[in-house]
Amino acid sequence: STLYMRNILGGGCDSFRAPFVKRKLEPVLNCKIDACTSDAQLLEALKSGKKYDVFFIAPGYCSLIKAGKKSGDEMINLVQSYHPSIIIVMIDDSSKGAPLLKEALERCDSEGL
Repeated sequence: STLYMRNILGGGCDSFRAPFVKRKLEPVLNCKIDACTSDAQLLEALKSGKKYDVFFIAPGYCSLIKAGKKSGDEMINLVQSYHPSIIIVMIDDSSKGAPLLKEALERCDSEGL
């Protein structure tokens, strides 16, 4: 229903799962996914000038946030400094990934983001 391909950015992704997520979810969600496995990769994606519609924090990183070992705020603040109206999704369970991202993309469309 969109006129252009939506872009999703992921942070805190596992380097083994990132290619799988891209391969599995891009065709299902009809979007492009950049799943970043490091802070440097995330910063590079943000500085690329590409417009991202949705940002997700991957399940493994969500676990670290819950355990108090990492702060998601820093990552979210960084992403929002480049994309103020981006929709943030915390994926704490990989089985919820596709439905949560689909819902976020639908929100982009309905809100005209």
